[in-house]
Amino acid sequence: MTPSITFGALQPNQGLAPGPRRRMIGAALTGLLVLFVTLPAAAQATIAERGRIEDTFTDSYDDCGFLVTVDGSVSSQYRFRQGKGDLATAFFLQANFSWEEVHTANGRSITLRGHGVSNETQARQVDGTIFEFRSIEAGQPFAVYDADGNLVLRDRGVIRFTYLYDTEGDDVPGGVFIDELDLQIAGPHPGFDLDWSEICALFE
Repeated sequence: MTPSITFGALQPNQGLAPGPRRRMIGAALTGLLVLFVTLPAAAQATIAERGRIEDTFTDSYDDCGFLVTVDGSVSSQYRFRQGKGDLATAFFLQANFSWEEVHTANGRSITLRGHGVSNETQARQVDGTIFEFRSIEAGQPFAVYDADGNLVLRDRGVIRFTYLYDTEGDDVPGGVFIDELDLQIAGPHPGFDLDWSEICALFE
């Protein structure tokens, strides 16, 4: 199954930045997830795979009405645990992650960053190769700092996510996301209500 790191409660299989970059957790994390999916798994082991990923990237956007350049980095320590019995085709991801992006425009730079732990804790077979998964994310997955280094907003707490996934019945991570079933948020997460115009204003 594709790892379901939420990184600020944005389910990666549904896209990391709906609308005008609601959360700029961009290409690096997408690449990180692709690497998770393509890593080989040892089917005979309880821990199918473990490792560390480091990546950097550059990006740009013009949602503010002017060009903003982005320099970012992302890192994660992860492991895949293979289920047993009826859950043998389900792989549970646990990952510690951190990311940072520096957005620059009009001679000013702002910083977005986050860190946390994502853990797929349970799976229930629904029908054939379709499973209901539950995951928990804890930490401070999203924060914004202005050009002077002042904290503008920060998400923190716990997010619980339930979704349907087709593991496709094989013995390696990978599959098809089907649908989100439930999202529960505990703790302040002002980033969910963030209007990107608030980010644009920081460059003025």
